[in-house]
Amino acid sequence: MHAETETRWIVLGTDGRHVSLGRTEPSEAEVLVASNTLAAQGLSGWLARMQGEYYSRRKVTLEPLRPIGAEHEADWQAALAAFHAARRRSKSTGIRRPGPHFGTYSRICGTNHVAKVKMTIFC
Repeated sequence: MHAETETRWIVLGTDGRHVSLGRTEPSEAEVLVASNTLAAQGLSGWLARMQGEYYSRRKVTLEPLRPIGAEHEADWQAALAAFHAARRRSKSTGIRRPGPHFGTYSRICGTNHVAKVKMTIFC
């Protein structure tokens, strides 16, 4: 798979924190669980599609698909700028390690998640 064609679905928080939902489009049930879990924590964000390899030097693009979590009037552009800043920080260290993030899959989506979904934690 070429880096410029890699597609991931992510949850992007209003403050730039993000977590990957995987390379295949999540089911409606998976999105609903993630949304409800964020809302229960008073958090909100967007389900977004990311094109490109996260750790490459090349640009990645994000497309907001829909808001999830708690009701919000958040600014997509501000969240996007925070995402890119977090990505730059993680790339500048040369080490692939999680930074500030939402947490593990079970903390985001609860323990009753669909087994086929594996989440990769980014910054």
